[in-house]
Amino acid sequence: MVQRVMALTVNSIREMYRDRFFLLLVLGVLLLFGLSFFLGELTFEEQDRLLFDFGMSAIHWLNLALAIFLGGTSLRRELERQTYMTILASPVSRFEMVFSKFCGLLIVILMSNLILGGGVFYFLNIRQSLFNLASILMGITLEAAILLVSSFLFSLFFSPFVSVFAVIGVFLS
Repeated sequence: MVQRVMALTVNSIREMYRDRFFLLLVLGVLLLFGLSFFLGELTFEEQDRLLFDFGMSAIHWLNLALAIFLGGTSLRRELERQTYMTILASPVSRFEMVFSKFCGLLIVILMSNLILGGGVFYFLNIRQSLFNLASILMGITLEAAILLVSSFLFSLFFSPFVSVFAVIGVFLS
């Protein structure tokens, strides 16, 4: 069972990295980082604080978009392309398929947090506390995991449009 879940997880990670929406999100985050450097040059004493705030908000919005939009549409995309039929024809249960999709998206979120958090830590020149940064990243990751679970739950029963707005409602409540 573990080997099947790992194989499907690796496949879903590859699929997420090839998605155009993911690439647009990463480009938007990089633009926010560049904007923070530009705005930091306009201030006298608040450059580090501005870089930290923009970096954390960029990571937060990236994780929210990944959890809500990619989580809400990934299962429906499998149904529309009918790739789940070839997967379920092999000795893989439905639970293993959904769980591997969840694990793949969660790994993508964790990797984006580690890479972007490392970038923020590098550009701050170790002036901020590492524990502070790690605790914020852990909170952002847990929030994204909860939204990802709710996104998968809603996408199992509703269309992607309804599930995205339902998860946005969960996030806002």
